[in-house]
Amino acid sequence: MPDNARIYSHPKWDSLGQLQIMLQLEARTRTEVADARTFARLSSVISIASILAARQAETVLIQDPLGRHPSTPASYYRPPSSIGTVVLVHGISADRHEWGLYDLLSLMSLDYELAVLAIDYQGHGSSEVPTSQLSLRGIVSEIENAQRWVSERHSGHRAILGNSFGAGVGLVAGVQLGVDLVGMSCAVTSYEADLARVNANSMAKTSPDGTIPYSGLRLPASIVAEMADIDERLRAVRPDFPVLFFHGTADSDVPCEEARQFAKTMPNSEFYALDNMDHTFTAPIEQKQRDEATVLNREIAASTIAEVLGASARSRT
Repeated sequence: MPDNARIYSHPKWDSLGQLQIMLQLEARTRTEVADARTFARLSSVISIASILAARQAETVLIQDPLGRHPSTPASYYRPPSSIGTVVLVHGISADRHEWGLYDLLSLMSLDYELAVLAIDYQGHGSSEVPTSQLSLRGIVSEIENAQRWVSERHSGHRAILGNSFGAGVGLVAGVQLGVDLVGMSCAVTSYEADLARVNANSMAKTSPDGTIPYSGLRLPASIVAEMADIDERLRAVRPDFPVLFFHGTADSDVPCEEARQFAKTMPNSEFYALDNMDHTFTAPIEQKQRDEATVLNREIAASTIAEVLGASARSRT
């Protein structure tokens, strides 16, 4: 069956066939398909392959040499030969899989001879740091440690790609490391502005335990000052390496125009607008069969990003 095959492209691949695929996947991986989003990803060959690849990736722990925080869990994708590396930084309330987007991107990046390290930063996934102790400076440190770790194992082009909440801190880390490229997808380019969008009354709702609400989580109140600090850095950065933006034109969380205006401040930026895609490349909320449409959107977005990252790496080798 070709890589671009999807549900209903074969006589036996209908909704019942999708259920049979789920049972086979659960038996093969000994893990349960526990939610509708994962089940929806069983509607195409490439998305099924990305689930398998993610579960077969090597799990590693990235140590902080200065002992500032516990080790960072990550999935390590190692190609037979490599021309560069990519560190993937997820968004708030997600994890190293980024709702399947990073599984797809990791698998596709292997075709371009890129080694991939997808991390679980503080308060997310398998991280031992509780959400109530999340620190933006700590996340920047984790990204730097991850890039050093993977670059010790693979020479060549060094890239960081951050999605949503992970984009701004990814750029700060990239500037501090002097990498070759930073990608920003569905990028939060001002944390203070995003906090105001997510919860306009967040400061008034600081709880007795010293946390504030943010995107369904409780973050330490100290993060407000960190957001101001990171925003100041983002307003000042003018990196000499390429900064690439990938953004859905229908993004209802972080407006596409906000990211586009930020991109204009970068001396060496490119902006890739993905038509009719919402935040993290979901289908717009009004679209019918939204989960299935989101699967296709993320395949398109991951393919676009992997191709651009791969082309950049090849051009510098």
